[in-house]
Amino acid sequence: MPTNVTQFAAWNPSEMSLEGERLTDQICLGKDGNVSFHWSDFREACRLWQTRIAIEPNLRRDYEKRLQEMEKLKQLPLWIRSGKTTTQTNLFDLYEGFICDQHWHSDESLPRPHYDISLISPSGPFKKMPVTNCFNLQTYRDFVMVFLLQDKLPRRDFRLRVKSKLLAEYGANLSEVSLVELEQISASGILLKVSGADFYGKMLPHQTMRLLLKTHFLQAAVQAKNPQEFKREVAEWSNNPFYTHDKAESFSFDCHDIHSSSRFDGDATSECFLRINIETMAKSNPQQAQRLQNFVKMAQKSVLEMLETKHKAA
Repeated sequence: MPTNVTQFAAWNPSEMSLEGERLTDQICLGKDGNVSFHWSDFREACRLWQTRIAIEPNLRRDYEKRLQEMEKLKQLPLWIRSGKTTTQTNLFDLYEGFICDQHWHSDESLPRPHYDISLISPSGPFKKMPVTNCFNLQTYRDFVMVFLLQDKLPRRDFRLRVKSKLLAEYGANLSEVSLVELEQISASGILLKVSGADFYGKMLPHQTMRLLLKTHFLQAAVQAKNPQEFKREVAEWSNNPFYTHDKAESFSFDCHDIHSSSRFDGDATSECFLRINIETMAKSNPQQAQRLQNFVKMAQKSVLEMLETKHKAA
């Protein structure tokens, strides 16, 4: 299965396309793809895509193809040994158990637990490894999308996917600087991606961190009179739209007060994700937190209205 199948709907400053025929298609809100929306990132959009699958043949075929590929994994057995006991399962159940039941998860700050696993037979050979070593990223994403559509997973509050480098300051007198990546923004806060070595080895020991995050430019989009005007405003954003050197647009926090985690393939990528809630931002810079919340509220209203309008016209 290809590892990079996500496509963006064609950018148009006055329209939002619903012509995507694959579940992985994203809707680009800007010329350079620095802000985008995927239906899985909003509970209302999940409901809309359920309806689209029922009435649009091409989208339904894509959904059914993913279902078929997932079903094939039931025919791929594996064995997990614990002491003198060996348990047989299959790749489908392993994905489902990890995604839905959280049975295999551990403390995110610790290495993932290793198990004796064999893909050959109940007698081995066995290899000690995390169960996530058996996973493929695109297959994992297919499971999440399908399970959201099947109501097997809780649906998400609205969020936007973003691409922007940010400056993070830490160390003695905040004298050290690293680039981090902004991944998502929502009404509840932001999600960053950073090297695990940088966070756990450099930032966390110093506790205090300052993040420079430009937000004053969001006001133009917040004042948009309609969804089309909102999209035109966002479309004009440059690359790395939230990047700034201005320390007036920053907030400080204790690294122990945020939630750090890794994706299932974190052992291979060495990437760490930092979730910073809006309350943490507001304690340090209430004006900045309010700007972000106002923008996300307008984005949710505009995206939902555009999606519903396009769906009714289809």
